[in-house]
Amino acid sequence: MLDKGTVIVGDVRIHLLDIELLTVELRARLERLDADREAEELEAARHRKEPP
Repeated sequence: MLDKGTVIVGDVRIHLLDIELLTVELRARLERLDADREAEELEAARHRKEPP
C-alpha cells in the first residue's frame, strides 16, 4: 500500500524513417484507497460540527 500516492508518467513514440507514426502519453495516479476514505470522513466530520 502507498502512504500518500505516486504518479507514473511515460511516453511511447513510434518512428519509421524519421516519421512519427504514433505517440502515446501515459499518466497514472495511484494512491491508497483508505487514505481517500479517511479524507472524506474528516471533511464530513468538519461539516457536522456546529459553530460556537
